[in-house]
Amino acid sequence: MNDSLSVYNFDIEGVSLKTGNDTLYKQENRWFCTYYKDISIGDTIIKKGGELSFNIHKKDTILTYYWECEGKVYE
Repeated sequence: MNDSLSVYNFDIEGVSLKTGNDTLYKQENRWFCTYYKDISIGDTIIKKGGELSFNIHKKDTILTYYWECEGKVYE
């Protein structure tokens, strides 16, 4: 993963939960890079279409992040 202060590319290698195939997710966006410090190898990132939140599943914890805009949190 990249340093959110200098680079805005977010690349994740892993296995797709939908297909079971190896996959590379690439996103050029500062939004995801905000959370790179919370993601470790072995974690699972879940973002469901149509939902404003996403989750980082760790070995013993699930971190949930909600979309926030201008100080208002949307769930």
